[in-house]
Amino acid sequence: MNRTIKYDIPKEFSGKTIEQFLRRKGYTNSGIVQLKKMHKSILVDGTWKRMRDVLNVGQQLVVCIKEEEVENKILPINLPFVITYEDEDVVVVNKPANMPIHPSIKNYDNTLANALMAYYEGQNFVFRCVNRLDRDTTGLSIVAKHSVSAGILYQSMERREIHRIYYAIVEDKIHGDLPDEGEMDFPIGRVSHSCIERMVDFENGEYAYTHFWTLWRGQNRALVKLKLGTGRTHQIRVHMSYIGHPLLGDGLYNHGESGAWMERTALHSKALSFIQPMTGQEINLEIDLPEDMKRCLKKEKMGMKFFIDTANVNEIREANDMGIICGVTTNPSLIAKEGRDFTQVIQEIADIVDGPISGEVKATTITAEGMIAEGREIAKIHSNMVVKIPMTKEGLKAIRVLSAEGIKTNCTLIFSPTQALLAARAGATYVSPFLGRLDDISTAGLKLIEDITCIFSKYDDISTQIICASVRNPMQIVECAKYGADIATVPFKVLMQMMCHPLTDQGIEKFKADYQAVFGK
Repeated sequence: MNRTIKYDIPKEFSGKTIEQFLRRKGYTNSGIVQLKKMHKSILVDGTWKRMRDVLNVGQQLVVCIKEEEVENKILPINLPFVITYEDEDVVVVNKPANMPIHPSIKNYDNTLANALMAYYEGQNFVFRCVNRLDRDTTGLSIVAKHSVSAGILYQSMERREIHRIYYAIVEDKIHGDLPDEGEMDFPIGRVSHSCIERMVDFENGEYAYTHFWTLWRGQNRALVKLKLGTGRTHQIRVHMSYIGHPLLGDGLYNHGESGAWMERTALHSKALSFIQPMTGQEINLEIDLPEDMKRCLKKEKMGMKFFIDTANVNEIREANDMGIICGVTTNPSLIAKEGRDFTQVIQEIADIVDGPISGEVKATTITAEGMIAEGREIAKIHSNMVVKIPMTKEGLKAIRVLSAEGIKTNCTLIFSPTQALLAARAGATYVSPFLGRLDDISTAGLKLIEDITCIFSKYDDISTQIICASVRNPMQIVECAKYGADIATVPFKVLMQMMCHPLTDQGIEKFKADYQAVFGK
């Protein structure tokens, strides 16, 4: 595509050649060579000039890029895609799933190149993709609109000046095995028997670096943010598989049953930042997750989990031995009733349950500063600690600060949907609506759960989980599960009630009687 760029020559470039000026603007060797080949591509104050000619302050340099290469091998095909950003030099596309970047033997009419050739038909467009994505990977991909911008962007990519952020959904079947943050610098090489597959190869592989952050954990999978330091083929997929957390839906590097959750590799190019090649402007782009990844995360949230609400270590151990709990909620008052030391009890609980452990700030602490200080100390006790903070103005302030520091928080004493929404926006990891206490004053506690789950489900940027608290009986748990609550924190007594039914008892007695009738006692 043709492009005209105008530069006013500042004082510091007076006496410099045109080539020196353009190199300072980022023009590559190949770009300058191409401009030299173009007829009258360089004008100074309207007069044709050569690259070796000298500039003076106040002159206007005009670069006329004339695309002489013709793309006649790629068919223009109208295909659905979304343009996220476009100017005269680059276009950034939100690439859909199941769309290759370049045509190949098996894919010659269904690629991003085909789509853009149709979009720019009649404009002498040559397809030059800067950051290539796998067929199944969705998200942001940069395409240069002419040879000069392509050269500058290719060079920026080589210098690692184009920053890319990916989101992936990965397997996380062993709780706590995936760190909150990590670095992977394992070299990547080809698999000898395959032209496609890659592997970690410490002998012959090329250097590859990936930084990751765990953003959200479900029961068996996690949402991970990744930043690339290099751009090796299948880098994210190979690295995550190597550490035991392959991407969902990845038929090449994940041989489990994740295809039931994702029909493609759960990888999305979410954010991109680069310097505009001709103007020098910093471009920062970010897009939402695609719908299939959102649905996958919501599926994961559907299974209700159980926390036990107690400070009695024996009860916790018994419930854990049955395999029915994945977390504990407690507070200093409960522990004091047991006549135990708070820190000691927490350590004992952590040795039993490998999951979130809620520790509450003191009831007498009413300022944000005090809650923050206590919250930091609670978080130091164990990596699984969650700081329980009351729903107050000062509590919200504390939640905001602690959440920003990576400390998990549970906003407790929630009695209205607006309180839950405020806590979620402040950054709370969990909110705890108290349905039983509402029932005590003849107010429908379950309606509160219904309202909160309805609100949270409508906004994909709310990751706060709902803990149904103050549960009094098994029927309340059934209703909470119907509404889609994430967790119920339940006293040991109620947990025991949940597994009992008179017909079960009668059935066991009948089985025993039948057995004894045949075999005797």
